[in-house]
Amino acid sequence: MGGEDFAFYLGPGAMIRLGTGTPSSDVRHDLHQSDFDVDERCIGHGVRVLTHTAIAALTTETSE
Repeated sequence: MGGEDFAFYLGPGAMIRLGTGTPSSDVRHDLHQSDFDVDERCIGHGVRVLTHTAIAALTTETSE
């Protein structure tokens, strides 16, 4: 599990990492390495995660 300074600014929330590894490779590159190369196959997964998160947030009833 890597550390990330973004958590300081995020406050309450969540952060996900997409494209940081290729399943067929043992090599894992962190986001801040010069040889990092995003696996663009992850983009569709990220769109679905963010879409489902937005829909859940908009349809969840809040008690005020």
